[in-house]
Amino acid sequence: MKITDFKLTCKDYKNLECKVPCSLYSVLLEKGLMDDPYYGLNEKKALKLCEDDCEFTSLFIIDKETFEKNNILLRFHSLDTVCDVFFNGHKLDRCENMHRTFTFDVKEFAKHGENEIKIHFYSPLKYIEEKNDVYALYTSWVAKEAINGAQHIRKCTSSFGWDWGPQLPDMGIFRDVELIAFDEGYIDNLFITQNHKDGKISLHIECETIGKLNEFKLTLDGESYTSDNGVFDFEVKNPKLWWPRGYGEQHLYELTAIGKENECSKKIGLRTIKLSRQKDEMGKEFTVVVNGIKIFCMGANYIPEDSIMPRINRDFIEKRIKDACDANFNILRIWGGGYYPSDDFYDLCDEYGILVWQDFMFACIMFSLTAKMKENIKAEVIDNIKRLRHHASLALFCGNNEIEWHSHKDKYKIVSDYTDLYETMILDLVEEYAPQIYYHPSSPSAGTYPLNTNDPLYGDCHYWSVWHSGKPFEDYRNHKFRFLSEYGFQSFPCMKTINTFAEKEDMNIFSEVMENHQKKEGANAKILNYCADEFLYIKNFEKLIFASQLLQATAIKYATEHMRRHRGVCMGSIYWQLNDCWPVASWSSVDFFGRWKALHYYARKFYAPLLLSLHEKGTEVTFNVCNETLSDFNGKVKYELKNKDFSLLTGGEKCVKIKSLSATDILCEDFGEIIGENLQNVFLSATLYDEKGIEISKQTLIFVKPKRFKFDIPTVNLKGNYRDGKTSLFLTADSYVKGVEIITGEDVILSDNFFDIDSKDGITVTADGEIDIDSIKLNCVNTIHL
Repeated sequence: MKITDFKLTCKDYKNLECKVPCSLYSVLLEKGLMDDPYYGLNEKKALKLCEDDCEFTSLFIIDKETFEKNNILLRFHSLDTVCDVFFNGHKLDRCENMHRTFTFDVKEFAKHGENEIKIHFYSPLKYIEEKNDVYALYTSWVAKEAINGAQHIRKCTSSFGWDWGPQLPDMGIFRDVELIAFDEGYIDNLFITQNHKDGKISLHIECETIGKLNEFKLTLDGESYTSDNGVFDFEVKNPKLWWPRGYGEQHLYELTAIGKENECSKKIGLRTIKLSRQKDEMGKEFTVVVNGIKIFCMGANYIPEDSIMPRINRDFIEKRIKDACDANFNILRIWGGGYYPSDDFYDLCDEYGILVWQDFMFACIMFSLTAKMKENIKAEVIDNIKRLRHHASLALFCGNNEIEWHSHKDKYKIVSDYTDLYETMILDLVEEYAPQIYYHPSSPSAGTYPLNTNDPLYGDCHYWSVWHSGKPFEDYRNHKFRFLSEYGFQSFPCMKTINTFAEKEDMNIFSEVMENHQKKEGANAKILNYCADEFLYIKNFEKLIFASQLLQATAIKYATEHMRRHRGVCMGSIYWQLNDCWPVASWSSVDFFGRWKALHYYARKFYAPLLLSLHEKGTEVTFNVCNETLSDFNGKVKYELKNKDFSLLTGGEKCVKIKSLSATDILCEDFGEIIGENLQNVFLSATLYDEKGIEISKQTLIFVKPKRFKFDIPTVNLKGNYRDGKTSLFLTADSYVKGVEIITGEDVILSDNFFDIDSKDGITVTADGEIDIDSIKLNCVNTIHL
């Protein structure tokens, strides 16, 4: 039985009705009793609310049948975070970890009829301030955008602020509250291991129970099995494998264990997932292997979906996962400074075929590993391993984010705590509770602490010289990464999103409001510096927003296409980051409201299973085709070198045969003699076609920075029609147009955006639903300086 109805009492309000999940912020916002913390500078006012304690209470009925059960348990699936829990006036415990499940035996306190739960939450700000006074050694580890002391509490670390997130350390009941009643035994979980050998698949299943049970039944898609001890071993008949999207079907089996008093169900996929760390002449590979196939991982890092976390629901999550699928992702990395997502997230990843790289919730900070903290963390890790281990999409567990990278530089106590926690305890727990899931101690890591951390040739790597160090985009091509699990570039969200938090007088990137919605110190100036490298002086705020998105998309395109061209050496690209937790300037490709930035439209292309990419050195261009499918590809590449007025200078074509799961240079041409002194007026267009002549992948290339190209001011004609639930837009131009952005009044995802018009034939773009054609605005690089 779920207990959903509670009342909130805080400093200024009493007995505000609410439903789980609920928090101080979510309830006050729902009741209209606080200002939107995402608007203007309201974040600072909202933060003050967390200086005081608050309390949630519930009165609920236990009926006679439930009351007479031999066992009554009260379970909290997440309490955020430091709180005392009372049941009918009896203190059950003090809870200090939002990442844990707390279960209490309340049989002796329960009443037939009305019962009361009271949860007193303590100010997280006061809590960390007190801890900080005691454990001052560890303060240097906190990301400087976070409130100091965040390292002393097992709470979503980024809720105290990050370089993309606000300081909103909310408190409340984050997940379900449940009453569990039974007489003898209750099936609480299933421990499932798979054995794949000689084309046959067998399952070993152990029913984990509270109390004692003597009879069990198990069903797997209609097949039934019985056991007297809750252990099952059997071979799956006519097994169907689960695959990541792009490599096969996502077949899932319904597995149900049935006891005398309850059932426990899991959806499982039959597959093997390993991480290959073989040594080679370069170093060590870092490759995800699914069902024996080496996968090139393509995706992004995933952060909390909303800083007001009780608002996160299945629909919200599914939209982000669909965004990932629509851009051809096959993996998401759950970053360790947030929270462990809900079951809905992993269920959806199973269904959509998105692999999950799962960090444990430790990022960029270290803390004193006291006996109490160690026990707290141990329980947290066990809870989440057991909750997640059955998911087909779970590719690996990772100990932490970036702590190995820095910990060995610090004091002995920190090094000792680091090895104890990440190199020993968590490793042992994964081996005990999920022996078939690979454990990676940190990201980045070569797995040889403290050696080779962030060495691109020996493990996964975080590369930030482009962006943080201000290096040009071309620097990506100077490195041969084995697996790049973090790299990124910032941009502003679109004007429609900016308008949700800023007024007209704030429309300057150095205004107080705009800088408050840019959490990385100096980042707005950094965007301007990169703009100076690429574009002429930009006078207009809206065009600067547009330019920032093109910069971001171009930077990540440089990196990703370089890595895909080196498939085999490199086997993974996970850029920073997919999503936002509030409307903000950040590294995301999809903003808080789900609006695609230029990067996400680019990602749809550079993560496509079949990709044509161009690598230029001066006027010499290498054409490469990546085939990330299980079938060989036969087709044709056609290229045209044109003047900006579309007149043809030269062209050619080549038939190509590309083996499955490979990347091949298929052509190299030097256009220097033909271009001559005309570099600023010509562009190259190249297209990959399949055997039927259908366009698969397309690229355009100019040989100078956009600010040096002599763009004509184009006349762009736009026509559109709506038919059968879909809008078609047809755009033509009288000269080459770079980076066309279509801005619609409606929130729609277009079939393409931020594209080039490279011929008189124009381009057709479609979208589901009806678009008001007359309200459409266009941006392009040609006029970015006007």
